[in-house]
Amino acid sequence: MNTRIDFDKLKIGISIFLIGFFMPLKAQNDDFSRQHFPNQSTELKKAQKNIQKGDAYYYLETRGGYGQALEYYLPANHFNPSNALLNYKLGVCYLMSFHKNMALSYLEKARKLDSLVDPKLMFHLGMAFQFHSRYREARACYEAYRRSLDQTSLLAEGTLIEKRLQECASGTALSARPNIVRFANL
Repeated sequence: MNTRIDFDKLKIGISIFLIGFFMPLKAQNDDFSRQHFPNQSTELKKAQKNIQKGDAYYYLETRGGYGQALEYYLPANHFNPSNALLNYKLGVCYLMSFHKNMALSYLEKARKLDSLVDPKLMFHLGMAFQFHSRYREARACYEAYRRSLDQTSLLAEGTLIEKRLQECASGTALSARPNIVRFANL
């Protein structure tokens, strides 16, 4: 059993390495500059203003702030869906709002466009996988995030990461043995 777990960890680690290494080669991260949108200056300025307004709410780091940021980020993303940072921010906004189910696609796209877009990408991606009961992927993301931390950050965030890893282990165990519940009419 231990060799199976070690083999699974090895496969997950190799998968994450390959995804992180090859995905940036396939996808192109387009920033909001005239270079990428030479004939759309009006739309570009509007998108840039939306991002600025969205950032004002995003950096409040409150549930209501994330919801307000979405109102500005979504039109900017409609204009340019190939920006890693904006996709990351959209994923975080959804993850921290009441619409957590929407976060995963934006976070995965951010990783495909630029796997180094933000130091917390893997942590947030792990949270999104965990929300979707994809515990193996979540665990791999949390472990990758833990490996990326320096000693000081690990001391500050280590407890939270361990808690998330334990939740994934519990979720995996519970998924393997679902309880059948029958309700009888009283």
